[in-house]
Amino acid sequence: MTAWLLCAALLAQGEPASVVGMVRLTKAVGAPLVSVVGEDDSAVLEGDLTAEIARLQSARVEVAGLRDGEKIVVKSYQIVDIKGAKPRVGRLVKTAGGFALRETVGEDSSDIPLSLDPRSKQKLHDKDGAKVWVHGKLLLSGELKVLRYGVLRDPVVTQDSP
Repeated sequence: MTAWLLCAALLAQGEPASVVGMVRLTKAVGAPLVSVVGEDDSAVLEGDLTAEIARLQSARVEVAGLRDGEKIVVKSYQIVDIKGAKPRVGRLVKTAGGFALRETVGEDSSDIPLSLDPRSKQKLHDKDGAKVWVHGKLLLSGELKVLRYGVLRDPVVTQDSP
């Protein structure tokens, strides 16, 4: 009996799947419907990462998760390209000189100083800790000259206790 319940629970979760395609938002009752539309496949997205992916409308992404019919519960995703360019993804970190992009791969992380125009600096002043995508040109100085960027997830705001 226990084995049967375990099998039923596993089947109810769906099958592992991935879809590569463009992010599309469709009006729906309550909240927009987020989907990925590829050449051969498409899926409606569900799960905690859906709000991040919704901010990537018209970008090409690869989503992976558990498929149940036309839906995928997203467990992970990667940005394939935004307007033809592969962006870097990381956390926005305030530094003494402005901002840096903290990229994390496994246990390792590195900060890449960002070269931003004054208007972008002003827009990002309260986004320390936000998950962002950045596209730009790496300068000889080691800075990344930001050409385009977007916020995937706003920073977590904590209340300081007195």
